[in-house]
Amino acid sequence: MQSEFRMDLGSCPLNPVTVTEYMSEDHQAIDRLLAAAARAASAGDRADAEVKFAAYEERLKRHVRLEEELLFPLFAVRTGISGGPTSVLREEHEELRRVLAEAREAAASMPAFAEALTGLGRMVGEHCVREERVLFPMLDRQLLPNERAALVARLERE
Repeated sequence: MQSEFRMDLGSCPLNPVTVTEYMSEDHQAIDRLLAAAARAASAGDRADAEVKFAAYEERLKRHVRLEEELLFPLFAVRTGISGGPTSVLREEHEELRRVLAEAREAAASMPAFAEALTGLGRMVGEHCVREERVLFPMLDRQLLPNERAALVARLERE
């Protein structure tokens, strides 16, 4: 008797993307926006710096919202860890919000704005490393390929 082997291609993406890959690419896009704002601020172009900073701020806030509303709760459910890494990252998000507001206020003075953006970049960079090395890979390991694909599709939509 021959056993029949069937594969449901609808549940397995042909080009799988992990949460780590998607969120890391988003980090890189966010970094590019901040770098553009910092260059404009360093050049003394207040109008361009403010426009670029606004784009950066909007993208960073979206990223944080996706983490807090989708990824952190899912991480807690799948791992059984409700504190730990997500608690630390939530605290860092609060600090990022505070530093974002300070940077926005510093826009009145281009040297101060450029300095604030440099500090913000360091802070965000350190935060992203923790997410990319700990949280996102742990979440990826907890999800089946079709679940990862569905989650990434939702992240892209939101």
